Amino acid sequence: MKEATKLPELPRLPKGQGTLIYTHGNKILYRKAIPVDGGYKRLAVTGNNIRECFDTMRRKEDDLRAGMKSAGSESLAMAIDRWLDLYKQPEVKPSSYDRLRITYKAQITKMTIADKPWKLITADELQAAVNALVQDGYAWSTVKKAYDMLNAFYTFQTRRGYLPRSPMDICCMPLRENMLKRDKEIVYMTEPQIKVFCEEALSFAEGSTQLKYRYGPAFVFLIYTGLRIGELCALQWKDFNMEKATVSITKNLIEVYNRDYGKKREGAPQYVTKISTTKTRSTRIIPLNRNALKALALMRQAVPFTESDGYVVSTANRKPATPRQMEKRLAYLLQATPLDLPPCGCHMLRHTCASLLFAKKLQVEIIASILGHSPEVCRKTYIHFCQAQRAEAIHQIAEFNI
Repeated sequence: MKEATKLPELPRLPKGQGTLIYTHGNKILYRKAIPVDGGYKRLAVTGNNIRECFDTMRRKEDDLRAGMKSAGSESLAMAIDRWLDLYKQPEVKPSSYDRLRITYKAQITKMTIADKPWKLITADELQAAVNALVQDGYAWSTVKKAYDMLNAFYTFQTRRGYLPRSPMDICCMPLRENMLKRDKEIVYMTEPQIKVFCEEALSFAEGSTQLKYRYGPAFVFLIYTGLRIGELCALQWKDFNMEKATVSITKNLIEVYNRDYGKKREGAPQYVTKISTTKTRSTRIIPLNRNALKALALMRQAVPFTESDGYVVSTANRKPATPRQMEKRLAYLLQATPLDLPPCGCHMLRHTCASLLFAKKLQVEIIASILGHSPEVCRKTYIHFCQAQRAEAIHQIAEFNI
């Protein structure tokens, strides 16, 4: 019997270069894994000899990378636009996606590198683009949003295997101390201003038993509960426990950009409302003091819809009032007062509540639980209140004479 011809031993390839094995008919099977989209694409070819296998595999890799290269030839602005639409929109809340879109349109598209192929942009160019935002006078928080977007985009492309390393890895976020424009100061009312504001907000029309401002009590309610305006707009009467004098905050009303606006159907609104979870995705129970209860009683008188599922702040057609509507009503109310406040919105009332809580020398953890913040965010947001408390604490220990 004729002995089978012994095949030559196949070489062992370096790590990452694949493997060679014999297959049926004494042909050689060459298998290799190519990094693609954060994972690996496995390729396999056969040939009569090693050289033929290598040549075939090289052509197959070239075809695969040609598709990757076409994606890399997109401009930075186009690539981030597509990334936001395909990957970020399903991942984040509609309101968060709208904020990402604002950052994209206001900062990213105006960068000098916006029209350059994203794959060819160097770390130096990215750092220069971030630094240019500082020179343009943007606040630290605005620059941080643009920096985070660039960082997330390039990290994503690196995970896909389109780049060996993200150029943003060596880019740094400018320090707050180096900013030309400081973040906006928190606007809030002092106790004398609160008194003037509440008197006007809860006043009645001359010669009438009707409130002068339909939503006036709602604004006072915000001062004494610290709710976000979206949380107030989402409140229903069933959220109150009048026996315990508490309100349960479980949801938030948001206004998001309508993707159909100006596209699919004529007359579509530019913004649509949605009931979402709270900002921290958690439920909090807020006790109601006598000022909040007084405002709540007047709010009940101002609306005809007081059944359990009715909205506390509602329009004439039973729908909840929107944050935009409330902002306009607050501006109108403020114009009628002698208060000399800088431009502000409904969030000013929440800051005012925080100022009152800090004035009572409460622990930051308690204040944070009322406002729906983490203690860390509360300290960061109201750092000047915290500093005032620390200064007073230092002065108090001076009572112990030496």
